[in-house]
Amino acid sequence: MSTFTLRARQLRAVVGKEGVEALRDRRALASALLYPLLGPVLVALLFAGMSRKVEQARQAPVPVVGASHAPALMAHLADAGVAVVGVDAADATDAVDSGRFDVVLTIPADHDAALAAGRPSRLQLDGDFSKPASARMAARVAGLVQAWSQSVLI
Repeated sequence: MSTFTLRARQLRAVVGKEGVEALRDRRALASALLYPLLGPVLVALLFAGMSRKVEQARQAPVPVVGASHAPALMAHLADAGVAVVGVDAADATDAVDSGRFDVVLTIPADHDAALAAGRPSRLQLDGDFSKPASARMAARVAGLVQAWSQSVLI
């Protein structure tokens, strides 16, 4: 008998023995069959939950202090689907601290005058950025303000 035939016979015996043991072990069999079936379902549920959170962040209103100082920016935010809520400066900090709003955008009173004179205007975005929802909302608002500022420069 050749060495190849002997090794093939040994391999067949080991594979057969392991196959019989795997079929006898109910837990291993259940794991082998359930994970491929349940894995995609769990991944789909995770993606659905993440997309729901992103959609909630898109629909959340953004409070703005001094919204009347930047009508062009407010029009840009409205075009992007952001619901702008005007608040006063005293209420803005309480709104973030109480969790009523995720972020507050503050526009200085000299915003339009600074832009007309060719000077930059510093906008302030406040929030509790330790919360993921606040960080997502802040990133969205900052991105929209950045896009607006690029369109103003052009």
